[in-house]
Amino acid sequence: MEPYYKLKKVGGNSYVVLIYNYKSQRIELSPSIKCLNKDFGDGKSSHPIKKSDLDYLQKNEVLRLYKEDVKKEIFSLKFNKLEPDVSSVRNAIKRIKGDTIRRSKLNYFKDNYLVLFGLESYLKELTELNSQSRYPRFLKYRVGVLSDFFESIYGNSVDLRDLDEDVFRKLQLYLIDVKKYANATIEKFIKQLKQFFNWVKRKGYNLNLETDYKVSLNTKYNTPLFIDSDIVKNLFLFKEFDFDTSLTTPDGKPIYLKHYSGFKNTSYLIKEELRRTLKESLNDKSSKKIGGKRLGDESTETYRYYTLYEVIKDMFLFSVSTGLRWSDVVRIKVDDFDFQTNKFKLFQKKTSGQVKIVENSLSKLIFQKYSKGKSYLQFLFPLNCLNNEKSRDNYNTKVNKHLKEIAGIVELNNMVEVVRMSGKVVVTDKVPLSSVLSFHVARKSHATIVSQMGVDPFSVSSQMGHTTLNMTKRYVGQDEKGLKEVFDFINPKVEKNVDEVVVPISQDDSLESKLDRLKTMRDKGVLPEMVYLEHVNKLLKEYGL
Repeated sequence: MEPYYKLKKVGGNSYVVLIYNYKSQRIELSPSIKCLNKDFGDGKSSHPIKKSDLDYLQKNEVLRLYKEDVKKEIFSLKFNKLEPDVSSVRNAIKRIKGDTIRRSKLNYFKDNYLVLFGLESYLKELTELNSQSRYPRFLKYRVGVLSDFFESIYGNSVDLRDLDEDVFRKLQLYLIDVKKYANATIEKFIKQLKQFFNWVKRKGYNLNLETDYKVSLNTKYNTPLFIDSDIVKNLFLFKEFDFDTSLTTPDGKPIYLKHYSGFKNTSYLIKEELRRTLKESLNDKSSKKIGGKRLGDESTETYRYYTLYEVIKDMFLFSVSTGLRWSDVVRIKVDDFDFQTNKFKLFQKKTSGQVKIVENSLSKLIFQKYSKGKSYLQFLFPLNCLNNEKSRDNYNTKVNKHLKEIAGIVELNNMVEVVRMSGKVVVTDKVPLSSVLSFHVARKSHATIVSQMGVDPFSVSSQMGHTTLNMTKRYVGQDEKGLKEVFDFINPKVEKNVDEVVVPISQDDSLESKLDRLKTMRDKGVLPEMVYLEHVNKLLKEYGL
């Protein structure tokens, strides 16, 4: 349990004492600070003495430092694999200098802390501030790597006062030579160290730290990984995962069952309760004035079923169609769609900025499928996890695993190039798309597809919630097909595959009319002879000839 302060009466005075409990033992440690009952607030806070005490600033600072000293001694005992029992802590505290020196030399005590202790305190503080998000998981991992670095390079006795800008250079080399991380990952660790340095300065442990270090690594070596419009279409038309599919296996069972043979029992099924929106009655006059305000929702005692791959595939496609991140797709509710403007309006979790997503054919079909019969308060997409934002957000790890399984089933095995750069060492590899597919690929696919379709970059950037076009540029993949065909005008007879040739649509849909159009295109040199004959044969087969 975290040490905390309480007020204790000694003789005719009240003193602030620090309480430390360990198992069934308890001690009271005194920093010799007097305080009136009316001036003492919450002993668990970092400022237990209220502003009504004229010396509250100095007293609170002494109390903060005293608690930090106690916590440091507890940490040291644990670090040295010793029990932090009350007797050990009491003996350790006796070695701490007295109140007079503490008050007169606050600056000395402010920065007299081990780096490893500072990292632990930093992690604890940020974890408490971000307890409802996924950030603490990444933070814990990064701080763990930083702790390993300091212990490995500096030893476990390095003090916060010893930190300087040279730490950045040594960390960068450590991450390259020892950890062999990719440059983009190294950049994230450098940013984390900068945040830690800023925290150290704010706490007053080391006021001379510099944090303007620039990463001297190439972090823009990778081209965006995306799927094209053909893959999007094939994924949408693939209905073997759907719970309501009429497709069956040869033995008459629903076809989706063959894709879940490795799942325990029916863990692949998602059961969703359908709820009804509650509104105020419009019969009384007072309710009419406010237009039937929505009060909440209630159960209809009816349920709908989906399969796991079905929902994940549709969420992925919804992200492709809207450009929304996982953290936004997983939070979107029925009420986030504005039926008057046909736009999805929501505040992005990462940036806290509002985006207005224009409805399109794909997002419309998916929204209609999942919003039907639900209340305005329900999440659009059901998942097999606790129905709160934190649990749904953390489901992303499983989703990325299942996306690779889905990609394997639908045979997304086209080879893609993956570049990894650590320091100046470049490793290039060709791997199947199914092995590297993740939910973030959907966002990059949205940016690429809409850009290739001719949507202006400002609209793309606005819809994705980017503040600059440079950020959007990093999401847009290369239009290889467009680049390949851009100079086809130089040779109108350039041969194309039969499936690449688009035959103009006419009001006259007779066989004779279609054959005439094909002949005209051949005579003008648009269709090579071979492609012309293939189209003719296709038409004849369609008409049973």
